[in-house]
Amino acid sequence: MSLALIMSCNKCKERCDDPTNPECPNYQTPNQDDPCLDAELTTANFQMFQNLPIPNELDSSIQFYKYCFLGSAITLHAIQDSADYHWIIGANHYYTRDVTFSFGAQWEDQNIELKLIVTRAPDSFCYPNDNGVDTVSKIVVPRHECNASFWGHYFGAWENQPNDSFEISFTYDGISSCFPLMITGAKPGIDTPCEASGSYFTDNYLVLDGTSNICYWPVGVVKLDSSLNKIRFDYSTIVNIDTSEPREYHTFHGHRIN
Repeated sequence: MSLALIMSCNKCKERCDDPTNPECPNYQTPNQDDPCLDAELTTANFQMFQNLPIPNELDSSIQFYKYCFLGSAITLHAIQDSADYHWIIGANHYYTRDVTFSFGAQWEDQNIELKLIVTRAPDSFCYPNDNGVDTVSKIVVPRHECNASFWGHYFGAWENQPNDSFEISFTYDGISSCFPLMITGAKPGIDTPCEASGSYFTDNYLVLDGTSNICYWPVGVVKLDSSLNKIRFDYSTIVNIDTSEPREYHTFHGHRIN
């Protein structure tokens, strides 16, 4: 288918209050004798993935939340298993759990509805009101990679130094393309944009592979959360640009300021 504010690090972190998540402070241990422990309500929820455009032995399928790149394959994945699936995407219908396709340039910046209908035999004992059918729709917007969500300026702090706030920026210096990628502030106090030539990205996910020494050889991963405004940057840089050793490792938490 071709279709300057002072803040603490606590404000940068996402609150964890899910009682089903073992990493949250209010986690509740499941009752192993509960007959409905593994029961599921019928749900048509699905995830959207786009491949990171680099040769990689690891899984490079990255989840995105709204925006995808033109001409690059995306995959829709229905979360619930053991069901019948009916995708409606434009005039196209698909009947598999996963669907992969791409959008051509004619769909740039358009809101496109992705609809999934899931049908299954419901668990009437645990969910007596479940009729076994659920429908979910999401909007996806194909756009040029120069409009990726991660571009911008972020204010925050390193995880281990929450009171020392600073700004990190990701911009580009190209005229007709999004390269080279420029970083400002990966080492606090270095406020001049410098080129990081080894970079690969999807809309909300950026990988730096350290091939440029101008920015102290940055290696790491930038992730935006589903709001596309909160950032986590796990990375390392070298201490001495002349020797390329040793490396310092940091986690930056921040929020978008423009």
